[in-house]
Parts: sequence; C-alpha cells; structure tokens
Amino acid sequence: MTWAYPRYVPSEKAFLCPATQNTIRLTSFLTKPGTGQVYRDLTVHAAGRQGTSGTSFELMGCFNGSTGPKKTAHTVRRPADTFLVVDEDDTLPSGNAADVNNFPDSRDDNHGSAGGNMSFCDGHAEWVQQAKWTATWSYSQTNGFR
Repeated sequence: MTWAYPRYVPSEKAFLCPATQNTIRLTSFLTKPGTGQVYRDLTVHAAGRQGTSGTSFELMGCFNGSTGPKKTAHTVRRPADTFLVVDEDDTLPSGNAADVNNFPDSRDDNHGSAGGNMSFCDGHAEWVQQAKWTATWSYSQTNGFR
C-alpha cells in the first residue's frame, strides 16, 4: 500500500483498524527496486489485532489470490460485490488450531469471529458478518466464475 500514502491517502491512520493495536512507524524505511524508499510498515500487515507494526488490512488486487487477473475496471463484473481491501486475517500461532486464514473465526482476527470490514471496487465499505463472509469472499475472488 506504499503507492497510496501520502499521495492519495494523506494519513497513515487510514491503514489502521481502531479495534487493533497496530501501528505504522514513519521512522522505518526499506528500499524497493524501481520505487525507492518506502515506509516498511506499509509493505506488511500486522500479525493480528495484537500485532504492532504493519497495516490492519490486506489488499486483494487479483482474483483467486495472486494467481488470477488483476481487478480492474475491465475485469470486475459487479464492482459493488467485488472487494479490493479486507480486514487483515492471517493464521497465527495463537493456540487456536481451528483458525482459518481469511475467515473471521479467531480471537486474533481484527474483530474476532463477528465478521470484518470489506472495501469494494465501487468505493463503498461494508461490515460483513461471519455468516455472509464465505459467499461474499467466493464471489469477489472468482468474479462469478466457477
């Protein structure tokens, strides 16, 4: 998300969920080839809601994880049903063997098992409850193709 800050998104706090303890350090940099110096914490997401450095969100700019085509104005069929950014949710060594990656089911997830926030390609953001998560995720990552 280094491309967005500060040119398009003027505050680093936009990359942080208030329900977490995540932070973006503006004192730590790394060099990206072809880009130059960027803020290190904008290149990774924090390790769960208790994690410190890194963003609270994941950018899902391609269909089918990172293997499909990029989500663009030409490839997205229904922008209001296709998310681009979601609450960060990686499987962590929390002792919860049932923790599923990219599904709100663990105390380590930004909002626990209640659900999570999704930002869609038409510009709206929405709270998605756990009960609707799988259907929303499936369409958004496949563009309706099965």
